Amino acid sequence: MATLGIVTGGIGIASATTHSIHKLIQTIDAIKSAPTEITNLKNELLATEQVLSGLEDANQSSQLELLPFNSRQTLQRTNILCKDACDKFKDKLESWTKRSDDGVSMRDRFGFGILRQKSVKSLCEKLERCKSNVNMAVGFATITTLALRSTTNAMQNDFQARENEISQQIVEIEQQNAVVQMDLDDSTEVSLPNDQEHTLLVDQLNYQRATLEASQEFMKDLLTQASQVRRGQRITDVEMSGKGKALVGRVGFENDEGDLYQEIHNVKATTGGKGIVGVVKGLDINAFFKD
Repeated sequence: MATLGIVTGGIGIASATTHSIHKLIQTIDAIKSAPTEITNLKNELLATEQVLSGLEDANQSSQLELLPFNSRQTLQRTNILCKDACDKFKDKLESWTKRSDDGVSMRDRFGFGILRQKSVKSLCEKLERCKSNVNMAVGFATITTLALRSTTNAMQNDFQARENEISQQIVEIEQQNAVVQMDLDDSTEVSLPNDQEHTLLVDQLNYQRATLEASQEFMKDLLTQASQVRRGQRITDVEMSGKGKALVGRVGFENDEGDLYQEIHNVKATTGGKGIVGVVKGLDINAFFKD
């Protein structure tokens, strides 16, 4: 299985994943008249490669720093799993094609049976999940950047729509995970004559299950963050001078959705200054500011 250690350089693992994808594409390109399943896999690889390029761009612009730390780490894990699954499949594909100078031999072409098809299908689904995670991460970082500059009703609606989308992703992941688990259970019950093919299928399914579990964790973290940003505030650089008085944040409001998230930095007060920072309940504000 994949090595799930932390990779130095934030989301830099995307470049390593892209490299593994590119190597697998090269292996596929060496096959003349490749089976349809392999051709479809190449298309999925190319699409994933393009999405990962966008992730690298977002990382270089520091946009991804707005993602929760746990989300960045989990996204990294899903990319590692994708990379390792591609490496494993490339090695197996090379073993399938080694008997022919033209790629897949005629015997192997007729023998591209159910196990290989299931292995390709599992890898395609992992690539699709990788793309969904990356697109969600980049999109979330983008609207969070805009929210830092301006908080409007339209922006809150955007976050609400994002929460709905993430919630739907979580449901889909749970459904996919149930199917993968059934496939794993079936693979252990059936006696298979080709142990190598069976091993590849089980490996790919295990990679897929691990990817789905990490993806679910990733989506749940984003869902929490989206709710916090939509209902909360980020306040920075508040300063009072002399005998100035100020209210910072939201005071005297009702919130029907539970706790209001606030992130407040760099608040200063000079001698004699008074201020309220954040959400305050049960305080007589008039008395507080009375000289």
